[in-house]
Amino acid sequence: PSSKWWDGFLDGGHQIMRSDVRCYYLMYMARYTEEIITVCLEARRKDLAQMLLHHCLTVVLTCISYLFGWNRIGVVVMVLP
Repeated sequence: PSSKWWDGFLDGGHQIMRSDVRCYYLMYMARYTEEIITVCLEARRKDLAQMLLHHCLTVVLTCISYLFGWNRIGVVVMVLP
């Protein structure tokens, strides 16, 4: 299956996103945005900076994947634990 991830990329095939994938992207970004707020509101921990960096980078990378139409790769990365 991974050999097919980039098929049609130059033709714009990745920019066409099904509505269920779009919903999954938006829910994923909302979850990590909520985590940023939660980390800021919780009692301060030693790993606050690392957690904020992790959650902010996750949201930024997911947004980049969404905006540039790299949805096949983005969904696979989001499903990984």
